[in-house]
Amino acid sequence: MNGIMSGVRMRHYGTHPIQQITPYGHYPLREERAMLAEYTALPTRSKRDKSARQAATSVKRWLIAAGEAERAILTMLAASTTAWEERAVYADRDGLEGEADRGAYLQSYALEVQALASGQRNRSYEVVKNAPSLIEPGTHRFTIQSAETQHALDVTIVPGDLNAHALGKLYYALQQLGPAYTAAIREDKQAGTLQLELCAASSGPEHAFAIHDEASGSAISATGLGKIDAPARNARCLVNGAEAETEGNVLSLDGGRVRLSLRQAGETIVTVRVGFDRDAVTRQLAEVAARISELHSLHAALSGHLNPTLQRDIDACIRTYAAERIGLAAEPRQGWVLDEARLHAALEEDAPRVRREMTAAAGWLRMLHQTIERLRQQPAIELMNPAAQALDQYTYFRGTMMQAAWILPSSGWLMNARG
Repeated sequence: MNGIMSGVRMRHYGTHPIQQITPYGHYPLREERAMLAEYTALPTRSKRDKSARQAATSVKRWLIAAGEAERAILTMLAASTTAWEERAVYADRDGLEGEADRGAYLQSYALEVQALASGQRNRSYEVVKNAPSLIEPGTHRFTIQSAETQHALDVTIVPGDLNAHALGKLYYALQQLGPAYTAAIREDKQAGTLQLELCAASSGPEHAFAIHDEASGSAISATGLGKIDAPARNARCLVNGAEAETEGNVLSLDGGRVRLSLRQAGETIVTVRVGFDRDAVTRQLAEVAARISELHSLHAALSGHLNPTLQRDIDACIRTYAAERIGLAAEPRQGWVLDEARLHAALEEDAPRVRREMTAAAGWLRMLHQTIERLRQQPAIELMNPAAQALDQYTYFRGTMMQAAWILPSSGWLMNARG
């Protein structure tokens, strides 16, 4: 038997040999409408539609928030973006700072700074400020020369100039050298003396210079400014017992990926450690906690429309000893909150363990990502609260695709010839 009604095109939702005939499957007869009387207590169409729209909107909002949470988690898990590849330099004493490139080796150095790098410094004689000028009247030419540049300068002394005038004129002439040199006049007010100082702005022997008179001048020899007071030198260090020199006061290690700024010399051995960047890890984990908390708050606000298992599955991934140890705790009104002080303490104690417990194959953050990814891939109807009134009035059929239809009373039975 192909069906109890002939000449009627039937719509089949499955292959079972016996199926209900519902009014949307054919044109209902007038007398059949009386069969709907017992359903008049159902919500009105507008209320049903509003409830269904609210459920669908709730699922959409949850999926958007879950996507943002998943992106925050992936940022911390992906090798190219994770803060676990960021590095910071830590020293057990003041006077030394440093930076390390992403991916630098995690290791420690025993560092002793024996001498800092310095630029060459020349000083003139110490002269009485108000005494007659040591430089004779006239125009004096002198030259300052380094490995890269050479400058010729002039200074003119007139009769009656005092040492204060002469050194002042030399000082202003030296200003023409630009940023490669710095000049200064040192004054001892108690003794009433002055001294002119000229320094290379950069440290190291490659920036050494010479200053001398030309044939027509005697300003440099008269003031003694050609005398080297402090020679240019490189910084000298012992790194894990091995000697090392650097042109400036920046020591490069690990193939240039670690750079230490040397501030003071001494016989003290400083332990320098290249470790995980605690601040970067904290920022990323705080972002994850914030996104999960938003998801928690959203689920609480829309609990009437969302499946209760959504938040339970997510919370189960975080509610672990490993997450608790680093300061992740559930607050009734705030969701998941990160205690940064506890996180820093855990990182200081054993950062590799914290990373392993988060990002390993069975780590809680990895499991959290898998859970959110699984929930986001489920059919939307699975994310809705099964106890919600909006779903009580619907049924759905699973074939090649999911379909939803309003439940109406059956008006007969048919034999499915395809069954």
